[in-house]
Amino acid sequence: MIIDRTTDYAKKIVSGELVASKKNIQSAERHLRDMNLKVFKYHFDVERANRVINFIELLPVPKTMQQMKLKQFQCFIIGSLFGWVDDLGNRRFTKGYISMARKNGKTLVLSGIAVHDLLLGTEPKFERTIGVVSNSQSQANLAWNDAKTQLEALRVKSKKVKDKTKITPSIHELFNLKDRSVIKSFSREGDNLEGSQISTGKHKCLAFQK
Repeated sequence: MIIDRTTDYAKKIVSGELVASKKNIQSAERHLRDMNLKVFKYHFDVERANRVINFIELLPVPKTMQQMKLKQFQCFIIGSLFGWVDDLGNRRFTKGYISMARKNGKTLVLSGIAVHDLLLGTEPKFERTIGVVSNSQSQANLAWNDAKTQLEALRVKSKKVKDKTKITPSIHELFNLKDRSVIKSFSREGDNLEGSQISTGKHKCLAFQK
């Protein structure tokens, strides 16, 4: 039996079992409503959502180096972004806005998504530029370092991952040698976003965009 952690959270929010803000409740209601629509361009692919959730849970929390157990609301965020697709597999949601108090694991989720897209991303198939973006370079580098630590842990566990990746700390870049994709840190202060074609962006403070 497949466990749908995304929908399970939505049901708990709508029923009042879990307390949430008005906007979160509305997002949960939309998720449940759209799953029951008979004629709709998109459908919720539980297995696809779970693949990304399960991958991110393989990654360690940098401060403890223990595997990350995602909270229910984090599963809903990830599942919503990656699980809703059309019949061709195209994602329904290509932008996400995440707003929460500090120390609630936002950066870890975003770095996890970045590592996922570096290793398993397909949009585009080759030469994905995954940007960790913040107002200052120092903030962007903090999130990039989380992704670096997570990738290093995978490289230790998997020879396949080690052979296909390269870490270059001096220029803050993580490479997928097989398809020429890269995770880079960017800041607004240095105008280093100019000329960069970012296929996946992670704003350290607020947002995920693809």
